[in-house]
Amino acid sequence: MTKGLFLSFAILGGLSISTIILSLLIRTRYSKDPDTPTELIPKIIKLMDLQPSDKFIDLGAGDFRMVNTAAKYCQSYGVELSPVHLVTAQLLRLLNRRRSHILTENLLKTDLTKYNKIYLNLDSKIIRALATKLPTKAGVIIYSLNDKLENIEATKVHELNNSYTLFEYQFK
Repeated sequence: MTKGLFLSFAILGGLSISTIILSLLIRTRYSKDPDTPTELIPKIIKLMDLQPSDKFIDLGAGDFRMVNTAAKYCQSYGVELSPVHLVTAQLLRLLNRRRSHILTENLLKTDLTKYNKIYLNLDSKIIRALATKLPTKAGVIIYSLNDKLENIEATKVHELNNSYTLFEYQFK
């Protein structure tokens, strides 16, 4: 009985690890959207000055590293549809024991009125499509990595390194 139970757990564990490795390999090979570089995440989180009362959302959250890091400081949400990214996100969320939230929906249809800190690391075409849906009410701050929002002047521009710039848009 014990051997059978052990064997079942071993097979289940092996399948889980195989699925994770396969997901990461597929993601690395076929993912078109570059994730935020790991070394920039602490810098960006610090610039955001996240507080317990904030509601943070990452649109197109990828592997949820930004969302999970933000969850240390405030309510944190990520929007993603890619099955490969979602598998990685669930794993990271469980391993890090963060109280982040995964929203599996079209980011162009997400209700953004609930959030006051919004992070974008998206293709410029998606940002243009999203532009009219972004909230511009007082207290909202939008952060966009490497892409400016059209027809809105950035409040601050943060040069993160030679390759990355964070544009900050504060609404009052």
